[in-house]
Amino acid sequence: HGEVLIKVKSSTICGSDIRAIYREHLGKGAEGYQNKICGHEPSGQIIKCGPGLRRFKTGDRVIVYHISGCGLCIDCRQGYMISCTSHHRRAYGWQRDGGMAEYLLAEEKDL
Repeated sequence: HGEVLIKVKSSTICGSDIRAIYREHLGKGAEGYQNKICGHEPSGQIIKCGPGLRRFKTGDRVIVYHISGCGLCIDCRQGYMISCTSHHRRAYGWQRDGGMAEYLLAEEKDL
């Protein structure tokens, strides 16, 4: 509910990825890849829409914000998803699949 399938056109990695790649990394904590596809801030075009969308439609070009917050806490409601402390907070490319793939499943609230 409220998700879109995106055909990825571009994506990046960030300094946290570089630190994890080039230093000993145990795969634990916030920077743990946890068997996910990397890639932050992906962009692309919506090719399929799930039920419950409010703002986007098939064919729209979008950018995906790299943090998917809970959407309910004060920080999320003020637009600071990166500060979300909920256990529901997941980053694209770390705790959920990121943009280094041909397709990406994203939540509408993250576009």
